[in-house]
Amino acid sequence: MALTNLTNAVTGYRAKAEELQDRLTSQTRAIENDGNLSDSGKREQIAREKESIKSSLAALKAQEMQYVRDTKDRLTRELFGSTTSDPSHVIAFRDAQDRADRLADPEEAITLLNRAEVSGDQSLSSAVLLKAVTSGWKSVTRAYSAEYPNTAEKLSDLQQVEEFEGPSMQRAVIYGVM
Repeated sequence: MALTNLTNAVTGYRAKAEELQDRLTSQTRAIENDGNLSDSGKREQIAREKESIKSSLAALKAQEMQYVRDTKDRLTRELFGSTTSDPSHVIAFRDAQDRADRLADPEEAITLLNRAEVSGDQSLSSAVLLKAVTSGWKSVTRAYSAEYPNTAEKLSDLQQVEEFEGPSMQRAVIYGVM
């Protein structure tokens, strides 16, 4: 569900950006064909239009990126946020995160995840999953999803949101002014 909303929002931002690009193209043509303007007047007016559109595109890009970050933050809290204010649980999760942060590869993570599952250590399972998500270890996230199927959709959404967040040629083209 979160991914559908995100995709729709990003599509909307990018459609507005394309409209702005089209508007700039038509305004530039109109200015270039305006016989009442000198060449320097045309250049100045085109530069003003480009600057205005560039500013609007930057604002749209910022809105898109903020929406992506907000979606990622919400999914991260839903998957990894504490459900209790019990101090011992908070400390256990921090310790588990420290341990998971030292993991160097997905095989090591799967081994630790299996140990956590056998011992019923949900804090450690969650910490290993968080490390796997931030490291891009899909084999670990698949193993976690197999053990905890109720998290599979949110986990999949979170991984796809990560792809929206990174640099994108499409984003550069859509929000760039030529």
